[in-house]
Amino acid sequence: MTTSHANLPIVVDRADGDPLAAQVSTQVRSAVTDGVLHAGDRLPSTRDLAATLGVSRTVVTTAYASLFAEGWLEGRHGSGTYVADVAPAPAAPATAPATARAAADDPGPREPAPGAGSLIELRPGIPWAAGIDPAAWRRAWRYAGTQPPSPWPDPHGLPG
Repeated sequence: MTTSHANLPIVVDRADGDPLAAQVSTQVRSAVTDGVLHAGDRLPSTRDLAATLGVSRTVVTTAYASLFAEGWLEGRHGSGTYVADVAPAPAAPATAPATARAAADDPGPREPAPGAGSLIELRPGIPWAAGIDPAAWRRAWRYAGTQPPSPWPDPHGLPG
């Protein structure tokens, strides 16, 4: 499947407070989740899109890099940039008023307990932080901040 440049729904607004690259990446994400762009659709090159939008190529390159890291896009060597096979979140089914009230009281799906056969999301750009102790994480960051940077790091790591 290919997508022509004419039906790519991206518009940048310089008066908006958001960075231009963020506007582009947000609009591409929306186009995928809204069904305007589908898995396998080819996106324009960074040069072509930048020229169409009247922005620097760096703006489009930054947006594409963000979308690559988040798993929304994929590159095919020598072929271009394509929408990755990401399934949009299913739409919520219509519920009766009594079940809608019960659904509003339910906090939703809970994270399975570690070691209980839970699945871990392995797509790029989706962090897993459920098993990280926040206090230990802060202590590790504070300790790392006290270590002076070495101009010649030991290739075997620090002795400690």
